[in-house]
Amino acid sequence: MLLVSSFLPFFGYLSIFWWIDRLHPYGAIISQMALSILACIICYIVMRYMIYRLRDQCKLTHQLPNWAAGFHLAFVIALIFALMVHPLMVNGQRLLPIWVAIPLGLFLIIFGSLIRLSAMTDSGFSLAHAYGVYLVFPEDGLHIDKKVYAFLRHPLSAGVICISIGNGLIRNNILALLTALIFLIPILLQMKLEEDELIERFGDVHRRYMKETRALFPRWRDLGRLLNLVFFIG
Repeated sequence: MLLVSSFLPFFGYLSIFWWIDRLHPYGAIISQMALSILACIICYIVMRYMIYRLRDQCKLTHQLPNWAAGFHLAFVIALIFALMVHPLMVNGQRLLPIWVAIPLGLFLIIFGSLIRLSAMTDSGFSLAHAYGVYLVFPEDGLHIDKKVYAFLRHPLSAGVICISIGNGLIRNNILALLTALIFLIPILLQMKLEEDELIERFGDVHRRYMKETRALFPRWRDLGRLLNLVFFIG
């Protein structure tokens, strides 16, 4: 199921990028924008309509429908990760000296990966999270504000953005970096929809957490502690 629902769609999205990128000099921008808009539409439908219907259905059956997990993996998870990887496929004229672009890109990729790993560890991440079960059964979700979540409300999103920009720096051209920045569009929308859903679930607890914590980028005074947590404490 994992293979069919996530890996095959993931490589399918990459194939679409590869094909469109070669049709036009700005094909990478066109394809990234097109699939980013698709991701926005899907996320909006899922978060605004689908999860509420599934919740009503699951109150009666007490289990997730067979199609729901596959849909989430194929049209949300696989698409987001394809958008993240796409900048690594984009060709163009060199933008920065290699000795600047490669180390900086690798640092962002490693940093983004470690942020995601830390966030998944701190939140008790399981396969159920990948399936989106916590959206349908909100009573199984926890409000976490410790460790990496004390500095960032959306460390998983921060991680994929860092990796995407790191991929753009590895390719070291302006089109790759613009492609990475376009990835911010679905991520920011997804974050807004998640915030609304968390406020609905946790109310004033989450509103207070939003006032005390940054969404994607930590406060300057917290940056050193976040780096120490991610790289040395884990």
